[in-house]
Amino acid sequence: MSEHLSFPLPTGCSRTHLPIELLHNIGTLARRSDLPVLALGNKVLNDVCTPLLYRDIDLYDYEAALKCVAMLASGPERLAFGRDLALLVRRFFLHDSCYLAHYRSPPQPFDDLLVLSVTRMSKLQALKCLESRECTLKLLLAVAIKPPPALKHLELFICFADRLQQSRTLGGFQRVADIITRARSTINSLPKLSVCKLYLPLGVPASVALVIRALLVSSSKSVHTLSLTTHTLDTFQAVAPLSILSHLPTIRRLEIQTSTLTAPGVGYLSPVTSLTICEHMIPMLGSRPAFELSADAWPVLEELACYPAYVPPFLLEDAPRRRPIHTLRLCNVTYKRNGGQLSLEHTPVWDETVQAVEHMSHSAVPLKHLAFQVDKLQVGRLQELIPYLSTLETLVIVDQYSPRQDEVAALGERFVAHLPRLHTLLLSDAGYKAHGQHGAFRFARDVALQREWLAAFARSSAVLRRLAFTTEFEWEMGADGAWYPSELPRDVPVDRDEEEEEEEEEEEEEVGSEAASSGDESDADGSGFVDA
Repeated sequence: MSEHLSFPLPTGCSRTHLPIELLHNIGTLARRSDLPVLALGNKVLNDVCTPLLYRDIDLYDYEAALKCVAMLASGPERLAFGRDLALLVRRFFLHDSCYLAHYRSPPQPFDDLLVLSVTRMSKLQALKCLESRECTLKLLLAVAIKPPPALKHLELFICFADRLQQSRTLGGFQRVADIITRARSTINSLPKLSVCKLYLPLGVPASVALVIRALLVSSSKSVHTLSLTTHTLDTFQAVAPLSILSHLPTIRRLEIQTSTLTAPGVGYLSPVTSLTICEHMIPMLGSRPAFELSADAWPVLEELACYPAYVPPFLLEDAPRRRPIHTLRLCNVTYKRNGGQLSLEHTPVWDETVQAVEHMSHSAVPLKHLAFQVDKLQVGRLQELIPYLSTLETLVIVDQYSPRQDEVAALGERFVAHLPRLHTLLLSDAGYKAHGQHGAFRFARDVALQREWLAAFARSSAVLRRLAFTTEFEWEMGADGAWYPSELPRDVPVDRDEEEEEEEEEEEEEVGSEAASSGDESDADGSGFVDA
């Protein structure tokens, strides 16, 4: 970071004499990995950078998570400068990569520190815990009994019947049950909760179902996104019966599994405009969906996210009333900085993707937004979609493997040029990010190469304004017609294994052979073109 701050200053002036607002802006623009270094500079920089460092916490590693929760659980009298670090946290995410840690170390101290630290975060706005252990249940109870008043996002993985954890929780299960029983009459309101995501892979006791229902009721006037991933219809109806769902006037986005689509009344929740079907059982190629929809179900649905096989029932050609779906996300694909969603278990065959997009012609409105994933980017295949994309405005493509550079370079002339309304094209390496933040497309940090592609894209489209060749940063066109990156790329190499490097060498040889072959053929007729 010091190299970025090596500007000259007047004699007798130090960088910490700069206005606090300017120092705060510098800290905001700094990479997160630079914040600890800046915070160690002096007291002024420490005061500026510490709140930025603890504002958003993402924990993937057990050892780092243990140190973090131990510090957040401590009172200000035990910390440097007398700060209460828990009060600085706005977003706390504990990922499932920490789950395996309890096989190496007793989880109880970690669990206790985790729950204590979260209960001290009185300004917490987002809480996510994907640990499939008792600690997540305790977090649910802590939120129910004493909810953070500013909490807007709650995402928890609640699992009871895991045999590996049952022996560890058996002794303390009764204590947890007592807390649940007491929570029945002590659940307070969550006036700002707008996103509630609960993963319930197995059944839950009646007392826990009661707590979840009480949470939904307490936030009924604010929740607009509800995700209840349950493997059985009975579990869904236990935690979210129709009597509660029908009294959620602000709900707009619903995430459920296919088994829940047949629940009485679910398809008639009139406010729902976005539906995500979360399915862990991959549909067989050519199989028919295991559900049927009434013609008048989901009447105002605008966005559909699911496997390609589940699209046809929503977009029937002979439907008496067509649904106004303008956004399609196959395999629940989303684009997000340094991440995003995709299906790690299954990438549909290309014909399935094409057929799903074809069905969008049966929507009541034109297709505007499309997202899907592929094994390997091939422009020739993308061209098959052109007849259905004349109204498309945004496109997200998740590629499981790093695309060939010649394929990316050809996107502009052979594909984007035929989409007159496309203003946003995002290529996502979310599959690489799922296995580590250093993973990315091989060209993800090659700014010079990306600028060459941007120039080619600009020649092919007059409306394109936003582009991304990775999830690490994006390009946006300014008012002056120049492309500007959202941030500078990382200065660390992209993680690649030997198999990827060998594949890249084979591709380069293949491209070279094709170019030589093309040159020979073009010389044969003197036209410079190759016959198809």
